[in-house]
Amino acid sequence: MCSSDLVEPVVAVPSRRSDTLAGVGVVSAYALLAMSTQLLWLTFAAITPESARSMGVSEGAVGDLAVVNAVMFVVLALPAGRWLDRAYGPTLAAGAAFTAAGALVRALDPTSFTVVMCGQVVMSVGQPLVLSATTKVAARHVAPHRQTAAIGVASGAQFVGILVAVLTGGPLYDAGGLRAVLWSSAVVSVLSGLAVLGSLRVPPRAVVSTDGDRSMRWLAGDPVMWRLAALLFVGFGSYNALATWLDEARGAARAKPTEAGLMQVEPGVYSGNIVLAMRSEEHTSELQSPMYLVCRLLLEKK
Repeated sequence: MCSSDLVEPVVAVPSRRSDTLAGVGVVSAYALLAMSTQLLWLTFAAITPESARSMGVSEGAVGDLAVVNAVMFVVLALPAGRWLDRAYGPTLAAGAAFTAAGALVRALDPTSFTVVMCGQVVMSVGQPLVLSATTKVAARHVAPHRQTAAIGVASGAQFVGILVAVLTGGPLYDAGGLRAVLWSSAVVSVLSGLAVLGSLRVPPRAVVSTDGDRSMRWLAGDPVMWRLAALLFVGFGSYNALATWLDEARGAARAKPTEAGLMQVEPGVYSGNIVLAMRSEEHTSELQSPMYLVCRLLLEKK
């Protein structure tokens, strides 16, 4: 499988202005939900000591609230992709429902670590069901020449969620304690989940092909995917560790909260260029940044 195979094959439908507006609405709703998953994941990153005191547990236990999210993603990532291929609407609806339900469970009793952990597990089930649909949403609802931009918007929304979690955690906690933090994220998650459920009623502008081999045999012989996996294993492993223990890292570096937020954005530059390195070859003149070239050299044998 070459890099172009990563793009969903579609049967095009003539574009109309109404289709374009509908596509913008669908992508916007999805981006809001993607943002919410990251907001829920890193709710406690910037207020780890305060959260530990509120729930009467150690700071390590608070870190586990973020770790469970990564564990569930590892377990469910591949099955989520296959479920989206076979039943896109029900799978994405389930992801929205799990995300909103988990957020609400957490907010029921902010002082109970058990309740918050239960909500975190429920939310973590929804995240791979949501984030694995990024390219599928673009392929179904956006014209081919705008699909890369739509994928960029949806992917960028994840980093917006990270910034929101990092920059608002402290002020919200100071204003109303952990209850204010959890209920605000619950409101955002429920609204974004409802928006995505509503967007599922919008008919796709293109029919995504489901022909071809659905087995995973191609993966064993695809060197690009294995190199990409190795890069992401190191890159996102380091990134997730930083995200989980952001408050401690900020204290050690004597950084301000806004500077800590920027610490979370930099990895997005690297991951974004890795994604660009996997995209189509026909736009190489637009993608010749130094970081892009480094990622390209790492992904392909010269």
